[in-house]
Amino acid sequence: MKYRRFVSVLALLAAVDARAATAPKSANETVSAESRSMTYSLIRNGSRIGTMTETHSAAGDVVTTTTQTDIEVKVIIVLYHFTQSTSETWKGDQFVSFTSETDDNGTPHKVAVNA
Repeated sequence: MKYRRFVSVLALLAAVDARAATAPKSANETVSAESRSMTYSLIRNGSRIGTMTETHSAAGDVVTTTTQTDIEVKVIIVLYHFTQSTSETWKGDQFVSFTSETDDNGTPHKVAVNA
C-alpha cells in the first residue's frame, strides 16, 4: 500500500533526524539544559495530511528526543490514519532507552528498548 511506504519513509527520516540530534557530544562540548521543538506539515499530492513534531531536550549529558506524528488521509471519510509517539534517550555516548507507540490504521504496535 502506498501509504505504508510513505509512512515507512517518514519514520526513517524521523529516525535519522533524531539520531543526528542526539549524537554524542565531544569531550570539549558541554550540554546545558535546553529544549527545542520543530513541527513539520506532512504533504501528499499538495494537500496537508498531518503533522510531525520533534522535541529535543538536553540536561547535562542526557539528551532526549520525542516525536509525535499524526496522519489522516480522507476523502469525505477517513481512509487511513496513523499516529506514532516515540522517545529516545542518550546519556553521553551511551544509549539509555527507546519507546514507541503506534496506531497504524487501527493496528497497534508498541516497542520498548532499554540499555
